[in-house]
Amino acid sequence: MEDYQSFNLYKFFIEFKASFLKDFKIYIRYPSWFVSDLISTPLWFLFFLLALILFIPEPSSPTIYSIDYFFWGYVFVIFLATSLWGIGHEIRTEQLEGTIEQLFLAPVSRLTLIIGRWARTLIVDLMIIFYTLLLVKFFSNAKFNVFHPSLLLFAFVLIEVTILGLGLLFSALALKMKSYNSLTTLLFITLTIVSGVYFPPSALPYPINMVSYSLPFTYLVDLLKYSALEIKTIIEISVEIPLSFLLASLTFLLGLFSFRWTERDLRKKGQIGFH
Repeated sequence: MEDYQSFNLYKFFIEFKASFLKDFKIYIRYPSWFVSDLISTPLWFLFFLLALILFIPEPSSPTIYSIDYFFWGYVFVIFLATSLWGIGHEIRTEQLEGTIEQLFLAPVSRLTLIIGRWARTLIVDLMIIFYTLLLVKFFSNAKFNVFHPSLLLFAFVLIEVTILGLGLLFSALALKMKSYNSLTTLLFITLTIVSGVYFPPSALPYPINMVSYSLPFTYLVDLLKYSALEIKTIIEISVEIPLSFLLASLTFLLGLFSFRWTERDLRKKGQIGFH
């Protein structure tokens, strides 16, 4: 039994490594992609913060009007974009290139194909976040002090688990839907507004704030900002930590179930490559 489990673990690692290297080699084959990610992604954030940098004095402590507050919201937006366009769109790309049927017929786990893509996008995301951090520090007086480093790391892990689950869910949608790009753009804008990314949910009008309180991303963003800035949380931190863990786990399981169910359904219908 132990040998069988060790073999499955080794097999998963080999498949993950191959998937990661495949995606990474494709990415570095087109330097314009990397340059575009490093330039265009931070650029719109700097334009968004231009009013804050020029007209709003930096407060002595982090508030909802501080650059620090907006920056940590931007960090979540980067990860959210990864799940929608980075992970989910990979399935659509394989469909359009006509390679998805060959990949799905290979004797490997389809999950490792997506996780390999997620690992590559995670590395690029962290580079973009660090690069943006340096730019913001250069153009402003933001300190970016972290009050709870261990909790910040925990929040990052939960966010990545949630992002992976959301990516699996959108991978399932990409297998089913033709107008995938329109849906992702609409949901990206909606989630950015109602998840408390740049403004707390309490600042949203009713009933939009009720929608915000019902989303798992709202509490993950809130936990991220609390661990970095120690600002007031939506609910007691002793409740928010286990709640965030539960919501992240449920999101991942929902995404995993949706992807596997959709794959089996399309296999039976012979529509894996349909787009």
